[in-house]
Amino acid sequence: MTKERYNELGGCILDACIAVHKELGPGLAESVYVYALLKEFEIRKIKAVAKIGLPYFIKDSTQVNIMRWICLLRMKLLLN
Repeated sequence: MTKERYNELGGCILDACIAVHKELGPGLAESVYVYALLKEFEIRKIKAVAKIGLPYFIKDSTQVNIMRWICLLRMKLLLN
């Protein structure tokens, strides 16, 4: 993907986030915003899934923890 395409997609994502914030305002549960953002992505034809688990390691730790993300499919972008 080209830098221009990443910038274009980034603008679309930011616009979707702003639209959700304007619609819902502050103070709701995170799950409400995640649902609304996924719907906004759907409207904008941005393929995404919510709350996929990704393992990560802290320094030399052998412990694996799970981080939760919204993943934009085929775009190689993760939002936290």
